[in-house]
Amino acid sequence: MVSGRQSIRWRYFYTWETSLAATTSLTGEQLRAARASLRWEQKDVANASKVSEPTVKRLESMNGYVKANTLTIEALIRAFDAAGIEFVAADGGKGPGMRFKADLKPAEVPPRSPRRPPSP
Repeated sequence: MVSGRQSIRWRYFYTWETSLAATTSLTGEQLRAARASLRWEQKDVANASKVSEPTVKRLESMNGYVKANTLTIEALIRAFDAAGIEFVAADGGKGPGMRFKADLKPAEVPPRSPRRPPSP
């Protein structure tokens, strides 16, 4: 049986630990756009965030705000943040989006793979 003291500790820990996800909501569209901007596959997102690949696939397939555990959302936000992507909340009639972080120097922006030339 869990004592009241242990329950309170867990509740405070959980609230503190999930503060990032509580302030930032993600959409499936934002996740797909961020992954495409980095030219990552779903397995790359899973490895970077320590979230399972089936979970990444499920969240990306959602339209609108994702329904997931706040710790999962926080892990995804941190992984994309480390790769130089920041998520933008909906504001003033504009929808949510993503962009490269402004504080990155050009050399720090993740490299993109070259595109194939158009076939004749």
